[in-house]
Amino acid sequence: MSENRNREHEQTVATVPQPAFLHRPKLRSAWGAILFAIAAAALLGVPRATADELSDARSLDREGKSAEAVAAYERWLSANEGASDWGSVLLRTADLVASPEEEVALLTKWLPAAADPSVRHGILLRLAQTDELLGRLDKAQVYYEEASLVPGIRDYRSLLSSASLLLELGLTAKASGQCRAVLQLSDDPSLHVESHILLAQIAAAGDQREKAGDQIRALLSGSDLVRLTPGDLLRLWRIASSAGMTELAQTCADLLSVRYPASPEAALADHRAASYPTPSQYFGSLEPNSTPAQSASEAPPGPTPQPVAGSPTPSGSQAGSLVIQVGSYLDRDNAAYRLRDLTGSGFRGEIRATEVGGKRYYRVVVVDVPQGGSAELMARLRQKGFDGFVSHE
Repeated sequence: MSENRNREHEQTVATVPQPAFLHRPKLRSAWGAILFAIAAAALLGVPRATADELSDARSLDREGKSAEAVAAYERWLSANEGASDWGSVLLRTADLVASPEEEVALLTKWLPAAADPSVRHGILLRLAQTDELLGRLDKAQVYYEEASLVPGIRDYRSLLSSASLLLELGLTAKASGQCRAVLQLSDDPSLHVESHILLAQIAAAGDQREKAGDQIRALLSGSDLVRLTPGDLLRLWRIASSAGMTELAQTCADLLSVRYPASPEAALADHRAASYPTPSQYFGSLEPNSTPAQSASEAPPGPTPQPVAGSPTPSGSQAGSLVIQVGSYLDRDNAAYRLRDLTGSGFRGEIRATEVGGKRYYRVVVVDVPQGGSAELMARLRQKGFDGFVSHE
């Protein structure tokens, strides 16, 4: 029965008329070549946007037409997912948007399209750093953690950044677990030092003096001692001092005086200098009914925060100029303190107000950023303890 049905099917197929051109060898060969080309194009994913269109977007970028360049770049990104330079084009697009909030929105939009692990990792890091700069620590922590878990990328530094933010958010158990994971998995001595310092901070925050002391002693008496920087020793001194471990604190101060006698950290630990409070330290210490203006006389003396003489004002700045944003605040006084730190470190800066979502933000920016010199300036800022990102204004 089955064989009869098969023969009937073969006979039916054989009787279906075929196009006459298929009986001509040359035409049949040409038709096959066309079909092959179509299939190959589909498999290889021929880009729908050409290199010329990317070149046009870059030309708009160079001309300072940021909004038009962003739109052109996004068209290219949409048509060229998987291209080798897709990730670098996306990050350049993020450099051009008008605000950090828009940068986060742009990167969040394109994150699902990042199939390459290194590209995905770069986007997650950028999101983490920008959200941290905006004070959105909960979101920044998640992005740092995700960056550390990207397959094929061994990024234990991001895991430590996640742990540090977890500590600030009060999630000490998870923060401790991530520090111990770094100690177990990483072979980078500098990350081991950072992990032990964080574990000491976590223990001290939980009123576990003995555990905090054990972590500090392990660093001061082990092979990691030679790797401790002045900043590391100052952090250990502060942890020991805040936890009431006076002997350990004095040991840290003595090490600073002996090993780094001319350092600012040694002067701070020896009480020969006082650090100016950060905005969060100063404003967080105000009485509930007081205001920054009322309590300004109680703050340590210092110059009134002002933009550096000769720096352009927002109204006088030229469109398309480069700036590096190092802070964004809802309170202008906080921005003024940040500006004072910035200009006191030798950078030209100013405060610029912007409206986002019905709220006024006060952005602290480094001005007069040279074309092609932003990377060098960013490196100098990081050496002075400032994080930021480049933006066109």
